[in-house]
Amino acid sequence: MFTAFHNIAASLICWRFVQRWFC
Repeated sequence: MFTAFHNIAASLICWRFVQRWFC
């Protein structure tokens, strides 16, 4: 469970970084 939550958090952070780069 903890691993899944951490994975989701990492994905969100990565997506945010990608959006920032694209924006």
